[in-house]
Amino acid sequence: MQPHLRALQSVWMGEWCQLFFNIFTANRASLRFTVMHQAYHRAQMTVLMREANLPLHKGI
Repeated sequence: MQPHLRALQSVWMGEWCQLFFNIFTANRASLRFTVMHQAYHRAQMTVLMREANLPLHKGI
């Protein structure tokens, strides 16, 4: 293997790769929580609007 490829491989398999994976995993979990939480509140609002006989957005 050529020296520059060996150096590149050591970077990708080293600390930088682990740091990138940790950040990606944390961001993925945060995004999932945010989307699920929004869906929960949307469902809450839908129930409350139906109980109050308010028109629901027809949407897609």
